[in-house]
Amino acid sequence: DSGVKNKSASLACTFDFSTVSSAKMTFDYHMYGAFIVYLTVDVFDGTTWSPALWTADGQQHSGSDEPWSTATVDLSAYAGLAEVTIRFTNKEITWHSADTAIDYIRVEEASSAYESWAATAFSGAPAGTDTSAAGNPDGDAYNNLVEWVLVLDPMTPDAPNLSISESSTNLVVNYSRRTAGGLEVRAAWSTSLMADDWHYAGDGLTETVIETIDDVEVMSAAVPIDGSKKFIRLEVWPLED
Repeated sequence: DSGVKNKSASLACTFDFSTVSSAKMTFDYHMYGAFIVYLTVDVFDGTTWSPALWTADGQQHSGSDEPWSTATVDLSAYAGLAEVTIRFTNKEITWHSADTAIDYIRVEEASSAYESWAATAFSGAPAGTDTSAAGNPDGDAYNNLVEWVLVLDPMTPDAPNLSISESSTNLVVNYSRRTAGGLEVRAAWSTSLMADDWHYAGDGLTETVIETIDDVEVMSAAVPIDGSKKFIRLEVWPLED
């Protein structure tokens, strides 16, 4: 009925997440028309509804021929549950006078940041290559997880690309590090290389983010030039909670 006011419609489906450790839903949507109120994604965990886990209010596209948009909803909070109901709800002021559409709905186990990187990094690797975080197919000093965090190539023996320069006051080392993955990369300096003589940011060393590209930070580590011998190294540590 084209005269119906403030009408809503829902589409729901139930999924089994009992065997996954993370999950996400991706879908395409198009919302053209001045009478659109909202499109939402609600999730039911078997006990409680979480309304509007994702929402878009009002018209989102300027014409019917404008390209569709893609949305991603993080469902990791529901991993391990046997029955998870996902519901789309659309409300319009005047029915049939607005155009809200959804398509290409994918509910899948979410890849970790490392897995997403590995899919590309090992795309041309020979069959049987150990692509796990603990693997080391290039046989260098770094396993795959450390290669990822240090922005290296896991199929070629290599080392961090350190750019070293100096000013009138500082010795400066530039390097790259990835900001995800449960590991922390940080610079340290020493005058003797002894185990108890390493110092970090705030203790004679200044670290500055020069540039951020996606999940990679380009860093600058600087220590004063004071006539003494200085050593700088990169350390990889488990990320503290």
